[in-house]
Amino acid sequence: MKFRQVALTFVGACITAAAATANTFIVSTSGFSFSPQDISIEVGDTVEWHRVSSSHTVTEGTDGTYDGHEAFHSDLDAGTPIFSLTFDAAFVSANPRPNGVYDYFCVPHFPIMVGTVTVLDGPGTPYCFGDGLDTVVTASCPCGNTGNAGHGCANSNPALGGAQLFASGTTSPNTVLFTCVGIPNNNLSTFLRGTMDTPTGAVFGDGVKCASGVVVRFAQQTAGQGGNPANSVVASTTSVAAGNTRFYQVHYRNPNAGFCPPELFNVSSGYMIAW
Repeated sequence: MKFRQVALTFVGACITAAAATANTFIVSTSGFSFSPQDISIEVGDTVEWHRVSSSHTVTEGTDGTYDGHEAFHSDLDAGTPIFSLTFDAAFVSANPRPNGVYDYFCVPHFPIMVGTVTVLDGPGTPYCFGDGLDTVVTASCPCGNTGNAGHGCANSNPALGGAQLFASGTTSPNTVLFTCVGIPNNNLSTFLRGTMDTPTGAVFGDGVKCASGVVVRFAQQTAGQGGNPANSVVASTTSVAAGNTRFYQVHYRNPNAGFCPPELFNVSSGYMIAW
């Protein structure tokens, strides 16, 4: 059962005259509910959870259990009366969630005390995850190599948790910039753009691919080289006629023969853009 309250308090904070406005949204605890329970913010905004009474937690997820793999977790009690989190680009790219929705709960008062933060940003939507949590993708990573939340299937560097594709910018004018993180350094990588989507996914090398139809390959480069950040590749893309949706992923080499034989390549999570 959910209790919804509609009051919302935010404090506008102008960073600089030339920068975008960032806001601080305040969520309070009253009894056994978060108020407001569901909020929508933009990248760069901050959410502050304020304790009013009792002892609670603010724990990302939906299962009611804290296991250390959550994107955020904090006590909310007499010792920590306020928990503040800025949903900036670095946080969102490191912890993507389908449709930008971050579910959270209070551990001792779950399932009554739950809420959501929806982060609105980017030219499209991340999807096609090889993390075992995606309820749409039914194709399994071929060697049980499940990736981290929001990533593609894991590769031979376990610390990376699989490759993750995201984008920034706008479609009109086209300033879209793709960044794919989580690719082992020095491996050749190619961006894919499909005209169609296979929502349930299909095994592709060591990963799961959803981009299908007519697939165009572009921006071939090497992770961590040529000005790319470590374990990453970055690329712009050509515009697509308005009214068309395209589906993007990154195909990359993973030349560790013993990791998931017999294939020597993998693919990132996906990103869809409605142009």
